[in-house]
Amino acid sequence: MNLIKFISFLFILGGVFSCTDEPVVKIEEKNHGEKGVFILNEGNYGSGNASLSFYEPDSFRVTQNVFQKVNTFLPGDALQSIRIIDSLVFMTVSNSGKILVFHSATFRYLATIPGLMAPRYMADIYDGRLVVSDLHDPFLKIINIADLEVEDKIYLGTSSEQMLTWNDVLFVTSWSFNNKLFKISIPEMKVTDSLVVGIQPNSLVLDHSGKLWVLCDGGYQGNSLGHENPSLLRIDPQSLTIEKEFIFNDIHSSPTELCLNNEGDTLYFLNGGWANTGASRAGIFRMPVN
Repeated sequence: MNLIKFISFLFILGGVFSCTDEPVVKIEEKNHGEKGVFILNEGNYGSGNASLSFYEPDSFRVTQNVFQKVNTFLPGDALQSIRIIDSLVFMTVSNSGKILVFHSATFRYLATIPGLMAPRYMADIYDGRLVVSDLHDPFLKIINIADLEVEDKIYLGTSSEQMLTWNDVLFVTSWSFNNKLFKISIPEMKVTDSLVVGIQPNSLVLDHSGKLWVLCDGGYQGNSLGHENPSLLRIDPQSLTIEKEFIFNDIHSSPTELCLNNEGDTLYFLNGGWANTGASRAGIFRMPVN
């Protein structure tokens, strides 16, 4: 099930498409196949009012609170990310310290994966395993998808954020109060190298030429690590060396959510993100990878 997961576009979807409140039975009877988009609404931090919306592109319709309607309970406090594996959907609920698992076609709840502190993002690694980053835990957690429980962990010594796999390597950004990119050997399940990047790297992608791009938001005023102009780095994944560095002119721009087009030759990101205190230019930006 190929689903769009750009949380940053939620305000656009909410403003453009009409919303409906369908009865639960209509939601459950439909097998949505590949024609739906899950939209995570984080909610107010500490309020436990996160929700899940479902957009159907054929009808330009958004149905709100689909998880609650089908399962009669709210997801929890602060939905962060989503991952679809075969017929199952995994959602990290960061401030509730859990992952919710449900069926992609019916939205029916299956299980809760506990034993997490503040789960953020997920990445597939091997043999039905899912690695989970964490805002407060110095360990990455390894989830066995068959058993739906934590079976192992990898020590980082710091927080972890977005991740991606490349051959037998897992790259991990350390965002909160940090400036590191970690390189982890998947077969050995341990850190083999790290690279100092800009302050607070928050997202990363691999382009069509096999180059790694890392976006750093630069921190914020009062941050214990400091506050600097944000940066976008092109990195050789083999040698873990910085090949190009683009420095943002505005220290307040706080860019986030780096992603690629399908061809892998154009970068997109949000400028004026979570720590925005008056960026001169805010919006969705793009640039070629060359």
